[in-house]
Amino acid sequence: MERNHEYVGNGKKWACIFMLAIVMLFLGSASVLYAGDGMSMNTEAKIEKISKYYARGTDAALNEGGRDVAIEWISKGFKDDCTFTFYFPDGSMWDQMDSIEDYVDNFVLPVLSAYRFSFHAVSNLLVNKVDGNTAKLHTYGVATLIGADKSQDVVFTFYVDDVIRENGVWKSYKRDCYILGFDKFVPDVSFTQ
Repeated sequence: MERNHEYVGNGKKWACIFMLAIVMLFLGSASVLYAGDGMSMNTEAKIEKISKYYARGTDAALNEGGRDVAIEWISKGFKDDCTFTFYFPDGSMWDQMDSIEDYVDNFVLPVLSAYRFSFHAVSNLLVNKVDGNTAKLHTYGVATLIGADKSQDVVFTFYVDDVIRENGVWKSYKRDCYILGFDKFVPDVSFTQ
């Protein structure tokens, strides 16, 4: 039986393919270790969790046991004396709180008391301006707040966090929340009963 060797090629061709595969594996591994700006992916993920803790903690105030649970979650990503500043869509300042407890007691609990359920979602998280132990975190958020009448208030936000690493832990020490807009949805109750 005669074999057709024209598809095998020469040894140099296979050596080049083998070397290319090694380079691609190395580059693929490097992309797991480092983001495009030289920041480690592990660092980026740790910083991104800050916004996730905020969303989870804010919802926990209404959905999971109230004040103490909210403070516990938010404290995972924010310094105790973090400043929270909220801005209206026109850019004017709405309110400012100077600690996690101040934020939960004087913003979260009073605002959410008008609702029976809340759901905060965050997306498009971008970590940038990493400089040693400091960084910036930009996050878009959508808060859906369900009223007793099953109406939904939807709030669109953009957050900017100034972040610091202390003892290996990244936390926000300053959060600016820009409210981009509001919307109200009143469902057809015939579909919700």
